[in-house]
Parts: sequence; structure tokens; C-alpha cells
Amino acid sequence: MNELDKLRDIKPLMEIGDYSFVILILTIIAVSGTLSIGIYYLIGYLKVKKERDKRDFYHQKLKKMDIQNSKQCAYTITKYGKFLVKEEKEREFLERLNQNLEMYKYTNTPPSLSKKDKKMIEEFIRIVNV
Repeated sequence: MNELDKLRDIKPLMEIGDYSFVILILTIIAVSGTLSIGIYYLIGYLKVKKERDKRDFYHQKLKKMDIQNSKQCAYTITKYGKFLVKEEKEREFLERLNQNLEMYKYTNTPPSLSKKDKKMIEEFIRIVNV
């Protein structure tokens, strides 16, 4: 048997399926999808945290305001109160409080706050607790 006979028993090349490109594309799609969902939830979390921080800031402003200065107190509640109300009940209470505080706003020498108004202010601050 010569050398050529040995070579004749070699079979022709077979095509082997290669799925590496498909696997690469699917991996890229999965990773990009996971990253985009993660970024979406991260942005949502940061927005909620930012809103919570704003509410806390406004609530602290109301807690630290000087009740002895009736004019400044009335303006502060009007300015920051609208950012703190969430429910309809709180909104109605704020409207009543603002109506009571109108008389303190537009005068050069406002009278001091009445006991009723002070109680309403304290109640409002307690209601909108963050």
C-alpha cells in the first residue's frame, strides 16, 4: 500500500455550525436591557429621593419659622405649605389657614397671631409631617 491509498480514506471537510455570533448578539441585548432597566429604576429612585428631600426642607422651614413675627409666618406658610400638602383634606386645611392669615400679610404693622391661628399653624405642621 502506497502513500496515496492512505490519503484516500480521508473524508471531505464537514461544515460545523457556529453559533458564537448569535450568542454574542444575545449577550449584548441581555446586558443592554439589564443596564437600561437598572438605569430607569435608579433615575426613578433618585427623583423620589430628591422629592423627599425637598419636602423635608420645606417642613423644616415651617418648623423653624418665628411664630412671633406674624407677617413673616403668614408668608412662609403660604409659600411652603402648598409644596407639603398631598391629600384633599390637607389642601382644604391649608386654604382655611391661608384665609385666616390674610389679615397679617398686607399691613405695615400686623397684629400678633391669635391663639386660634397659632393652634391652626401647629396643627398644619403636625398634619403634613414628612
